[in-house]
Amino acid sequence: MKIALGWIVIVLTACAAYARGEPPASTPPKAAASPRHWQAGDDYQRIEPPVAFARADGTDVRVTEAFSYACKYCYQFQPAMHRLERLLAQKAQIAYLPIVFFDNWEPLARTFYATRLMKLNTSPDGALFDALYTTDQAWTSVSGIATYYARHGTTAEEFSRVARSAEVDAMLKEGLDRQRALGIDRTPTLVVDGVYRVPMNHDRGIGPDEMVDIVLMLVEQQAALKRAK
Repeated sequence: MKIALGWIVIVLTACAAYARGEPPASTPPKAAASPRHWQAGDDYQRIEPPVAFARADGTDVRVTEAFSYACKYCYQFQPAMHRLERLLAQKAQIAYLPIVFFDNWEPLARTFYATRLMKLNTSPDGALFDALYTTDQAWTSVSGIATYYARHGTTAEEFSRVARSAEVDAMLKEGLDRQRALGIDRTPTLVVDGVYRVPMNHDRGIGPDEMVDIVLMLVEQQAALKRAK
């Protein structure tokens, strides 16, 4: 009877603690997660040879987002990219490189260059991303995309003219050359100073937040190297 009463007391005590939100006495506290140590060659890659970038804003380091409007992971990456832009304000120049892996990606790359020339956007167009991935739109031609921009700041005719212009042809060629030089083989990828490539890599557990962490580390590393010169 004494043993039974003892067990009743233990059970009632545990229940009271649970009701108060306290963990059982035998449950050890969870240890804080250790920061992950990023490995060159596995989590990010060194670009050989490095690709030089001209800078016009006085910053020491340049971070480039290699993306495509045709890439759903690039769309999902945009909130993290906006956070990175805020974190790197005054620390790095941010640039964007539209990627072309397939023929039907080319009109979307032309779109980025055309909207820059027309001063409609200087970064990937979030509204266009939304239209592509939250509606049934599937634009794969300049003419199709022109119908969107006819409702967003210009006319279909003007957009088509600029997107097919010799100036955009030259920008597209330069972008493709840079894509090859940087070794971009997936999107999204972040490039730090033309020296490091940081791709999204689900096999390595590297998603948007991990990409941001790696880039912040590499930016600090590159900036320290330049200060030491």
